[in-house]
Amino acid sequence: MTRRIGVGLGLLALSAALAVAGHGVLFTTFMVYDDEGYVLMSLRSFAAQGSLYEVVYSQYGPAFFLVYDALHQALGFAWNHTNSRWLTLVHWLGIAGFSAALVHHIGRQAAATALTLAGVFVTLWVMSREPMHPGGPVALLAAVAAWWGVRRDPASSWVSALVIGAIGTAMVFIKINTGIFMLTAAGAWLLLNSAPPARARRVLTGVTLGALIILPWALMRGLLAQGWVQVFAGVAAVAVAGITLVAHRLAQPAADRKVWGGFVAGGLLVAGFTVVGIHIAGTSWTGILRGVLLAPLQHPGVYFFPFNWRPGTLVVAFVAAVAVGWWYLRPADPRARRLLVGLRLAAAGGFVAGAFGWFGLSLVAFCLSYGLPLAAVCAVPLTDSGAARTAARARAWLALLFALQCLHAYPVAGSQLNWGAFLGVPLVVLAVLELVPLYLAERTRRWAATGAVALAVAVTALLGRSAWENQRAGEPLALPGAAAIVLPDDTVFGLRIIAENAARTTDTLFSLPGAFSFNLWTGRPTPTFANVTHWFSLLNEDQQREIIAVLDADPRAGVVIPSSTLSYVIEHGFVPTGPLVDYIAAHFQRALSVDGFNLWLKPGRSIAAVNTGSWLPSDPDPALGRFRVVIESTAQTLDHIKVSIIDGPRRHPLHTLPVAGTPLSIVPLDDAGHALGAPQPWSGAAALPAGLIELNVPSSAPGSVAPSRLLLELFNPAGERFAAVRILE
Repeated sequence: MTRRIGVGLGLLALSAALAVAGHGVLFTTFMVYDDEGYVLMSLRSFAAQGSLYEVVYSQYGPAFFLVYDALHQALGFAWNHTNSRWLTLVHWLGIAGFSAALVHHIGRQAAATALTLAGVFVTLWVMSREPMHPGGPVALLAAVAAWWGVRRDPASSWVSALVIGAIGTAMVFIKINTGIFMLTAAGAWLLLNSAPPARARRVLTGVTLGALIILPWALMRGLLAQGWVQVFAGVAAVAVAGITLVAHRLAQPAADRKVWGGFVAGGLLVAGFTVVGIHIAGTSWTGILRGVLLAPLQHPGVYFFPFNWRPGTLVVAFVAAVAVGWWYLRPADPRARRLLVGLRLAAAGGFVAGAFGWFGLSLVAFCLSYGLPLAAVCAVPLTDSGAARTAARARAWLALLFALQCLHAYPVAGSQLNWGAFLGVPLVVLAVLELVPLYLAERTRRWAATGAVALAVAVTALLGRSAWENQRAGEPLALPGAAAIVLPDDTVFGLRIIAENAARTTDTLFSLPGAFSFNLWTGRPTPTFANVTHWFSLLNEDQQREIIAVLDADPRAGVVIPSSTLSYVIEHGFVPTGPLVDYIAAHFQRALSVDGFNLWLKPGRSIAAVNTGSWLPSDPDPALGRFRVVIESTAQTLDHIKVSIIDGPRRHPLHTLPVAGTPLSIVPLDDAGHALGAPQPWSGAAALPAGLIELNVPSSAPGSVAPSRLLLELFNPAGERFAAVRILE
């Protein structure tokens, strides 16, 4: 009992450490391609408008909106960046927790449980890049399905089959491809464990094997000319073929009509509730068909992102296929067993290398490049005992889910890679765990367990260190709904200043590509509810012309353009085209640019760009001059100004300008940036006048430092900063 309590407390402590590290990473990350803003804006629009797909655009399924809108309504929270990160942390911990629970259920080893908990959590570090993305709940459902199927074989219980059918269908109605993969895996498992006569079972096995081999090739047919896709389809086909053979060898013919009925009933229940619910929320039947099924079929042609297969993937796949085939034909051959053991030891080495980032490998790269081709190897039982076969059946179920969820990384092997491949962690841990009692003495086992715990602690510490370094390297974004997010200096001021000026100068705000976090931060609406990051590829001409009409009717319309995101899209062959792109180019011009973020307004408009400034050298002596800064004053008293260099994620202090005895001057400004009077001398003893002002600060030249790298921070006598100004030229 004492040992059990100690183990429980240890796992609780590890979970707490992971939660702290995850929180730190989540609240120090913002990706400028801004899928987060797109998803948050979609959720907010659905809550206000309903009519998913027909008014509110989304690439994702209705179950995502129904469930999270119900949660939002019940708890009363706002859809903003802070709350999305807290919800994401819950998903993240849940995925790792269910993965660890399934390992504990099979292996009953605390060290393996701890290693899985930390390994899965670290594999899913990408959760910090796309908070509240539907990939999070999809991965959580996949982890629940894996855990549930290990605890209660869906082939032997209609209740378990019903649960798996419901989970798979829920995934279909969140992100259709992942749900199809889940239902395919579960359906294949039931077919392999069905209870017809022996001859019919052989036919079912052959049909299942053929269908699973064809699936990757059929799925990826649109991009098969790409080399990385050919490798993907080939490795996936070999992996599922091997898993099918292992599952067939371990099959227990128990899936009768009742089990199949439960599986179908679970799917129909979820489908019925979802379709009726979204129809009640304003979506027509044709809109549901288009949004759930027809539109997603076009996505592979819209955008793809290749995976970098690591060296030796095809070799590993070939050797693994030989080992599994050898075992399948001669299960008692000790040479086949030795080959299987060697491959598992190699997998263990790859796991450790991925955990520490050795040889350019990460855990998720290991899972796809080597874990996928070794999936069947991990499922094979190394002895013929009843316990070994039971554990192997559980691993075969897990391997089948893992292999098919890996297909989630096609056609975009970005965050989808992590959400799809994380189940490789518990699979490899369980496969290596089977070796322990067979090849290690009792004392050596204790050392191995200690090593596993140490590895779990180490990867947790690495994630925590990353969060701590991020925290040290930046400052709070300090924008509505994102006040606690800390970002690097070379990002935070650009985001903040563009958002502050967009809030002052626009009534309608759009972006190219879609960067809808700016709408959330500014409170400015988008032209319509058709909002998506790659709108130039995904919105049809009618939808684009509706946006044009709103932008054209608003003289204070604005467009945010993140240069780095736009350049990245163009460099990867996706040049934005279409009527809306042409309209923006012809009817807007750049009014403000800060650290790669641009605000475009209609021609003829000028603005007082708050929290920006310029360096003006003196005519007779260029070594002297003045900083001209524009701020919105709140009648603070200025005591001193710190001048720093923005150099990457951190700023470096250059010098401090004292106000006492410095001949400063002030010019009141209107919203357009025009002077409302002549420059007036100002004494540091008096408070700055409230409102928009231009502050002129005499100073020596910044030397060899380009003015555009400078930051001026204005402090009051209490040492509190009340303005931060980026020098633009």
